[in-house]
Amino acid sequence: MISFALSLALIHSPVTVLDHVREALTVAGGTAWRETRLSGKASYYGVEHSYSMVFEPDGRYVQVFKGPLGETYGYDGTTFWEINFSRTEEKLDFEDRDRQRCIGLLLTSGWIDPKAPVTVTESGNTLHMKLGGSDQEETVEVDPATWLPTVATIPDSAGNLTIKFGNWKPAGDRNVPTHLEITDGGLTDTVDADKVESSEPGAISFTSPVWRPDDVSFDATKQAAIEAKKAISGHILVHPLLNGQDGGWFILDSGAEVTVIDKGVADDLKLKAIGEEPLTGVGGTVTSSFRLLDELTLGPAKLKNLVLSDLDLAPIGKALGIKLGGVLGADFLRRAVVAIDLNTPTVDVYSRDTYKLPSGSWLPVRFSTGNPTVEAAVDGAPKAWYRFDTGADGSVVFHSAFVKKNKMLDGKETSPAGTGGVGGMITARSGTVKWFELAGHRFENPRVLFSTAEQGAFAEHYLGGNIGHDFMKPFKIVLDFSGYRLALIPRGVRG
Repeated sequence: MISFALSLALIHSPVTVLDHVREALTVAGGTAWRETRLSGKASYYGVEHSYSMVFEPDGRYVQVFKGPLGETYGYDGTTFWEINFSRTEEKLDFEDRDRQRCIGLLLTSGWIDPKAPVTVTESGNTLHMKLGGSDQEETVEVDPATWLPTVATIPDSAGNLTIKFGNWKPAGDRNVPTHLEITDGGLTDTVDADKVESSEPGAISFTSPVWRPDDVSFDATKQAAIEAKKAISGHILVHPLLNGQDGGWFILDSGAEVTVIDKGVADDLKLKAIGEEPLTGVGGTVTSSFRLLDELTLGPAKLKNLVLSDLDLAPIGKALGIKLGGVLGADFLRRAVVAIDLNTPTVDVYSRDTYKLPSGSWLPVRFSTGNPTVEAAVDGAPKAWYRFDTGADGSVVFHSAFVKKNKMLDGKETSPAGTGGVGGMITARSGTVKWFELAGHRFENPRVLFSTAEQGAFAEHYLGGNIGHDFMKPFKIVLDFSGYRLALIPRGVRG
C-alpha cells in the first residue's frame, strides 16, 4: 500500500507560463550582483542621448537620459522621483509613481522576484499583472519559443504605454533587456545598452537631489506686481518678454506641466526646434515639438535656457480676441512663488528665498503629471485629491472613473455638456451637487460637470476631478510648487 505522503509526492502541478518565464529570466548558477550598470545610447524625444541605468537587487535604481532633452528617473526605496527636461525635480505621485514603478520592475526583471509587489495571472501566453496597493495593471506578452517577454502594455491617461523588449543579456543572477522601444502618446523612444556590468555600490546616489535652481534671478528693484488681465474666458493672462521681445499674452496655467509657445510666435522669434513629445490634455494627446528659449522675463523674475513645447494656439487666441503667445506652466511656477487674485485680477511674482506668507496657512500639494492637486470633498463621495487648475473655467469637472465608482449620476437630473482643452473636446453631463468643500469653504448646490470621457486627463482614476476658476474666486491664491504647497487665503482677510 502506497503511503499518503508518497501519493502526494507523485502528483505534479502543471508548469505555468510564469514558471517558464522565471526560468528564462534566471541565469543558472548566477550570483546576484551588488549593483548592475547598463550603458549605451538612446533616441529620446527623437534626439540622440547617452543612456545609463544603475540598479541594486532591492529595487533601487537611477535611469539617466543625458543630452539636449535629458531626463533622470530614480527610486530610493521609498520615493520615485524625476528631473525632467526643464531641469526641475519632482517627487512622482499617483499615475506617474505607479507607471514608473512598473517600468523599473520590468527593466530590471525585478518583477519575477516572489517578493515583488505584483500579482500575476495568465491567459494563454499573456501575463496579467496588478501592482500591489494600486489599481495599476499591465500585461506582458511572452514568446512561447523562448519564454522571454516581448512587449509590455501599461495603460495610462495618454492611452497605453508600451515597451518592446529585445537583446536580453545576463546581469548576475538574472537576464535583463538591453534593447527597448518605449511608445507613449504615439511617439517611440529607443534604448540600446551595449554594456552590462557589475559595479560596486556607492558610486551613485539613488536619493532625489535637493534642487536649487541656478537658472533664475530676481531683480529687487522691480515690484512683485506684474501686468495681468482677465480673458473673456476667465483665464488670467500675463505678458512675459521672450528674449527681450514681445511674444503676446500667456495664459497663467497651474494645470500645464510645461510652458507652451504658439508655433507662429516661436517662428517669428526664430526659436530653434528640436525633438518632439506627446502632450496629453482634456481631449486626448497631440504631438508637439520643443523650442529653445534663451531668456524669459516676467516682472522681477528672469529665467535662462528654457525648453518650451509648441502648439498652434492661433484658434484659441482668435476666440479670446488677443494675440496669444502661449501658456505659462509649471516650469516657471517651480522657480518662483506666485500669488493670484482671480477677481481683481492681480498677479505677484516673488523669490522663494525671501517670500513670507502674510496670513493663513499652507496646504499640502501632491503632483499628478506635473499638475498640483489639493484635497477636497463632495457630498456623497469620500475625500479625494483634485487637480488645481488656474487654466480651467467653471467650478469642477469630476473625472469619469470617480463618477462611476461613486455612482454620482444615479438618480441625478443632468443635461448633456462638453468641455475641452489640449487634444480636443470631451463629453460630459451638467448637473448639481449638494455641496463641495475646499480649504474649509463650502459651496452650496454648485453647478458642476461629470466627465463621461473614456480617455484623456478627465478619464484617469487617481484623482476626483479638476477644480476651476469658480471654486478659486473666494480666495487669494499663493502657489509654491517647489515647496509642495499652496495657500488659499479667504478674500477680505488682510494681507
